[in-house]
Amino acid sequence: SPRLLYLHIVGNAVEGTTLRIEKTYWGGEEGDSVYRWLRVLIDEPFVL
Repeated sequence: SPRLLYLHIVGNAVEGTTLRIEKTYWGGEEGDSVYRWLRVLIDEPFVL
């Protein structure tokens, strides 16, 4: 079964900057990946 063996977020999480992903995938041909970024504030409820 497909697996993500390694994931590293590179960059500074500051408004206006770009973050990128370094990853290692295993398990056949990798399809298109989708990344979704969420901002979670400590003092507010977390809802998806």
